[in-house]
Amino acid sequence: MTVGVAVALALAGVTLAVALGGRGIVCPHISRSTAINSVIGKATGYSASARLTTFDELQVADPSMGHGSSQQLGTLVWVVAVSGRIPNFADGPAAGGSKPTLNWMVVASNASTGDPMLREGGFIGSWPPYYNQLPDRAWFCPG
Repeated sequence: MTVGVAVALALAGVTLAVALGGRGIVCPHISRSTAINSVIGKATGYSASARLTTFDELQVADPSMGHGSSQQLGTLVWVVAVSGRIPNFADGPAAGGSKPTLNWMVVASNASTGDPMLREGGFIGSWPPYYNQLPDRAWFCPG
């Protein structure tokens, strides 16, 4: 009976992958781990996660991201979220001395080319408030 259940689950997975693939969902050239590594490199002490979504889905989840951008709304993007004590990347001098560290950061990059598109960081909370609302179109992709 266990073999039968395993075969049924495997067939269900293949059926689901074919159904999703039929709607244009494919694994991007840039893998999830490559997208994460492009943001944190060899740094340690951070929690990181990446979701593959479209540029317009990112804008719906976080209306402050990317408006006025020349990016096509349907462009597949890796949205990488990082949590930890992150150096502040904001341009310009800080009023009164050093810039405070960020608690979290999000970097969006083109899933086909890896080119960075947008980034933002936050001081409140330990994780981007909208990140968990983003769909992950690559949940079935390796790496």
